[in-house]
Amino acid sequence: MPGVERLRPSFKREERRRGEPLLKPVRQLIESVNDTLKGQLDLERHAG
Repeated sequence: MPGVERLRPSFKREERRRGEPLLKPVRQLIESVNDTLKGQLDLERHAG
């Protein structure tokens, strides 16, 4: 898509990318929400 830039961690040989400091906190937030939902909705023990 025009105007959309994906964020990813930089390699050791690269300069730090714009927005990179946000990656770790956002990932932690997403993992926390996923863990909470798994516990509340029993997504790990479904009978499907």
